[in-house]
Amino acid sequence: MAKHLVKNPRILSVSGNCKLFKGSNQYEHFFSIFRKIVNSEEHRQSFIDRGLDPKYFGTHSIRKGAVTHIASGVTSTPPIASICIRANWKMPGVMNRYIKWESAGDQYVGRCVSGRKRLDKSFAESIPYFDFSDYGMLEKEVKMRELDQWIKDRMLDGGNNESIFYMFKSCLASLIYHRPWLNRTIHDRNPIQISPFWYEDIPYAHLVTTQYPWTRTEDTPEFTGIPVDVLYLAKIEEQTKRIAELEQRLKDDNDRVIKAVNDHMDEALDSRARLQRRPSMIECKMQQYHEQALDAAAKERSRQHLEQRKKNKILVGVHNGVLNPLLPDFVYPEKMNLKEMIDLWLVGNRAEHVPPLRVVTAKQVRHFDKNSRRLHDMRQVMRIIQKMAEDNGVWRPRRAKDDYWNSKTVLDMWNGIYDTVSPYLMTVTKRAGQADSTHKSRPDDQAWRTTLRKFKAAIKKGELITSRKTLDDSDEPYDPFAWLTPLGAVLPCSI
Repeated sequence: MAKHLVKNPRILSVSGNCKLFKGSNQYEHFFSIFRKIVNSEEHRQSFIDRGLDPKYFGTHSIRKGAVTHIASGVTSTPPIASICIRANWKMPGVMNRYIKWESAGDQYVGRCVSGRKRLDKSFAESIPYFDFSDYGMLEKEVKMRELDQWIKDRMLDGGNNESIFYMFKSCLASLIYHRPWLNRTIHDRNPIQISPFWYEDIPYAHLVTTQYPWTRTEDTPEFTGIPVDVLYLAKIEEQTKRIAELEQRLKDDNDRVIKAVNDHMDEALDSRARLQRRPSMIECKMQQYHEQALDAAAKERSRQHLEQRKKNKILVGVHNGVLNPLLPDFVYPEKMNLKEMIDLWLVGNRAEHVPPLRVVTAKQVRHFDKNSRRLHDMRQVMRIIQKMAEDNGVWRPRRAKDDYWNSKTVLDMWNGIYDTVSPYLMTVTKRAGQADSTHKSRPDDQAWRTTLRKFKAAIKKGELITSRKTLDDSDEPYDPFAWLTPLGAVLPCSI
């Protein structure tokens, strides 16, 4: 869910009119994906080995299996009323009138259906969250406000709805916590990589964590949906932790006593024996100091190298016959919408070492973009976007610095032209004898190339005018390699 909301942020807009998922027939869309999974080579044989034929599976197989797992997976299960309420099923007789929703039972069902091991302590683990409990009261409040403002600056509605904002913040924490897994599994052309919540450095991301009832802090969300036996397990785990700490303290005390006895025995040795042993001791110390000096020098070189990498950020090299700011394996992300294409053109993707495409030349993309056609199409779109932004007074000021464009300035520009560009993001449905309708429109899902075709049709009819100015409106000639680090950062990678 977190990945879906970051990819489609307009769903959370108070003024937005978007459905949660794509398509008009959700049942058939889901069922087609489900059939592909259960009949794939990766999973089909495992079902057959268990005596189950995937051809008999349907969408209700998931619903039946989930309820059976929740209600019968172990001897201690959630109340049947909570299961029925979560599944939106009516209960017989007066039960439906007098038994209502309650968070504890509902959360218990949610923890079970999520697949957590019911007989393991991980069942009591909290959701990912930002933990500021190590800071003082004033410093904690300043940091929390800084984080909230950073998130709101990148939400399309500015986070005006508090309930939606805190839900989005929780999803963002989950996205950060599971980022290593996403890095291993996500498709390298997935449009989520264009989102600022993916490629920008999120403040205080290192504070995202999960806790258990026996390790909770003052910032940990309230625990609910945990059965009594797991709470007993939590108490046992807490006592086990204390016993382990006590054992460690006893071991440390024993070590100190043994060390003190050994020290006294060493002092009692004959002075001559100590003098005879001293040269070898001095040699050992000198060898030890020498090794420490080598280790310190190696760590310093590693630190300097890391700082240089952080400073340079983007590597450049020679491949396919030209000096190229793009990495050799770079390709355009698939299924970009107009906003994502504008982000890639003006800002780029620093997390993946992709510069703004506005600084890339035709020669630098011909090895994967035939005749540089896609780059030419993007430039056509951006000329139209620039004209709209100039007419609305939200384009880059003439005397602005080279680093003017970032995720916030692009979002401000997009909000400034949205009313102008939105008619070209709509899908018009013509119905006989009725007025044209746009009820099937999904503006955030329309591919940027589809928008370009609509732009060209409007230009042909004289309804739209494109900008004839250069896309870089500064007085000084624009150097496409001006954003690069010094020559020392250019690494040859001839291909």
